Amino acid sequence: MKRLMILDEPGTTLLSDTLNQRIVRELVLSPYSSTELSRKLRVPPVKMWRRMSKLLQAKVIEQTSTDYVGNLEKKIYRAAALRYLPQYFLQFEPKHKSLREAYKSYAEIQQEIMRDIATSNELPDTGLISPVDYGVYADLRGYCRTMLNPRIQAKIQRLEKLLSNCKEFEDVVQILPRK
Repeated sequence: MKRLMILDEPGTTLLSDTLNQRIVRELVLSPYSSTELSRKLRVPPVKMWRRMSKLLQAKVIEQTSTDYVGNLEKKIYRAAALRYLPQYFLQFEPKHKSLREAYKSYAEIQQEIMRDIATSNELPDTGLISPVDYGVYADLRGYCRTMLNPRIQAKIQRLEKLLSNCKEFEDVVQILPRK
């Protein structure tokens, strides 16, 4: 299982569906067969099998093993990643000139975090600790490593300076009612 997977358009479309989200969430927490998951989520087995087939084809989930019960084959599945990020989240640019510069700086910081994830994206499946817990630990550790890096701290200071050039946004924030 990977810590993060960037989804293409078909994967993004599949995960925009609530049932598919529930399926993937369960498969992040524990491996299941299609039948076991249909019982747990109270979904008809055929519907579950169809959904899981599409998720498998999009590589959002993966088959981890096959058990044999008598002469029947029982395929076990798990999520392919702990978290999923739609690719289009990474593809936009603000219209405001000063904000565009600030966003470029922010994107550089995000790329550093992504580089850290890429160096250790595979979650160990030792059975000693939960892959979810390890993924959270690795994300937090990587975040600290990245944010404590003097080069990144300089980029954050640059980002703060660039944002100070966006006064009209600050005015709007002050006008908005607080909850």
